[in-house]
Amino acid sequence: MSDVTKKELLKTIRAATAAYLDLCAVEMEARNATLAEAEKTISDEVETIKKNVDCPTACQMAYQYCINQPGANRALCLAEKTECMADCDEEA
Repeated sequence: MSDVTKKELLKTIRAATAAYLDLCAVEMEARNATLAEAEKTISDEVETIKKNVDCPTACQMAYQYCINQPGANRALCLAEKTECMADCDEEA
């Protein structure tokens, strides 16, 4: 393989790598936006439930709601539940 061919191949590989990294960045931005939207929805759900039942029960109900959503992120749901329960302790 000639040096010119090697350089062209390396150039192509670098361009493909850059394009792949750009795609990864776009996917991460989309995922972060989706997570932020999910957090907002969960927070809204918690507040709605808290109006009708005691705080710990509201947190558990919101957690169940969260994990039953299509594509639910269990770690995010658990983190929201933990934060919710901490808020219950502060309110008490």
